[in-house]
Amino acid sequence: MRKTTQTTIAAVLGMAGFLLASGAYAAPQASSAIERLEGRVKTLDDLATATQGDLEELAAVAWENRNAIEAEVTRSIEASKSEWLRAYSAIRQALAKPKTQTGGGQ
Repeated sequence: MRKTTQTTIAAVLGMAGFLLASGAYAAPQASSAIERLEGRVKTLDDLATATQGDLEELAAVAWENRNAIEAEVTRSIEASKSEWLRAYSAIRQALAKPKTQTGGGQ
């Protein structure tokens, strides 16, 4: 149960932090709401008792910036996909190189 609680808190605060970092939360009121929540939320009970105003403020800004949020998430996914494809291609090339035989003649 403790691990689930920590994961839930981390997910909620992590999403808020991601949105702030992505630039979607340019509005000062949202930034301050996130900071207030991060300062107060240490347990699941804290999360449950967070002021409704803070949560509503975050939800409103997220809704207003939903297109920017979606664009940032898409950009992040595409960047990761490109990195994986480059790595995969490099691995395939390395595996496709003919192995040279050393020594041995007849």
